Amino acid sequence: MAAESSSFSFLHAADFHLDAIPACLALVPDKLRDTIVDATYDAAERVIDTALAQRVDFVVLSGDLLCPTRVGPRSVAFLVEQFERLRRADIAVYWAAGTTDDSLGWPDEIPLPPNVYRFRRGRIEEQVHSIDNEPVARIVGAGRDPNRRLRTSDYEPDSEDLFTIAIVHGRVKPTALIGHGIDYWALGGRHDRHTLLDDQTLAHYSGRPQGLDFSEPGPHGCTIVRVDRTGNVQLSSPATDRIRWHEVTVPIGTATTTDALEGLLFDEAATIIDRADETDLLVRWTLIGRADRILHLYQDQTDAKMLDWLRENFAANKPSLWSESIELLIEDDLPDSWYEQETIRGDYLRAVRKSKGKKAASVDLTQFLPVDADQDTVKLLARKMSAAARDRLVRDITLRGANLLTAEEQLS
Repeated sequence: MAAESSSFSFLHAADFHLDAIPACLALVPDKLRDTIVDATYDAAERVIDTALAQRVDFVVLSGDLLCPTRVGPRSVAFLVEQFERLRRADIAVYWAAGTTDDSLGWPDEIPLPPNVYRFRRGRIEEQVHSIDNEPVARIVGAGRDPNRRLRTSDYEPDSEDLFTIAIVHGRVKPTALIGHGIDYWALGGRHDRHTLLDDQTLAHYSGRPQGLDFSEPGPHGCTIVRVDRTGNVQLSSPATDRIRWHEVTVPIGTATTTDALEGLLFDEAATIIDRADETDLLVRWTLIGRADRILHLYQDQTDAKMLDWLRENFAANKPSLWSESIELLIEDDLPDSWYEQETIRGDYLRAVRKSKGKKAASVDLTQFLPVDADQDTVKLLARKMSAAARDRLVRDITLRGANLLTAEEQLS
């Protein structure tokens, strides 16, 4: 623990990924599409807004802000302008690059403002931050070098017992961070906010300021770290995201009417909006129930009707809630007797069940992708499909096929 000194505060952030664009661009209205395109920039600007509003003493950045060789001049100019805003408020920036933002270094033609210290690649350096000429914190870090692996043991405590902050980008084991005399490990490279250690040594991922898709749900932001005179630390995590992703599951009973279902969806949507502040929302809905009820919803096209209803009632709100999709999911599987029947439906279900036991790579799903696309691209997309996306597609195929064949049997 650091010796008693002046209290101070800093903002910890990472993983801006200004070169990344969130998902679902093709599925949303034009107004929301513009918001999505600018979301990573807006979130990064909100990080700087937060630093200014909270009057922090300095900012710590744990890598992956942008790749200078991949982005256009807009991204580089934008980041410099954000650093300039901090300079005008006399707020220092300590930046250790991650895997993407130090591939070939920062362009010499665009100098960083003097308040920004960028740690060199692959070599641990230290900076001491002072307030009114009194040293209050020691910051140690290094830009990530793919050719040289740094060890946590390379980070040493301060001989003067100053509060020490170590900037590290990448996944680390909690046990590797203990016993090095570091007061706060400022971690980057993990996109969700997460605290690894919170006892005498504090190790914390601030997460990314903006989620990119449904795999990164809920609020995203940065972390404000306040250190009192005795070295005790308090964390707070203001949200900075411009678009927020949610996956919502709504259980429905066998007696749930269409009106009742509208009420359930309305209540869930209103709850999400109440918690959103000024953040627009993209929601993927799942309606889950017994097989007979779900098949009835399929036959009545209730999922499509509810999707239109949700979009009509919530897409124009401020903040906007755009429903990306509604999936129908059976909670108890289809009846066993259906799999045993010597019918076309039975043959179909047995074939699907057999395919579930195969390795994902051996199940050919290319036939379900666009036929007018380049076939090499189609095959690549099928191979790159995540396990969750593949399972979702197989479930949908199973249910749709069972629904169609059930209707055929009822007519025959």
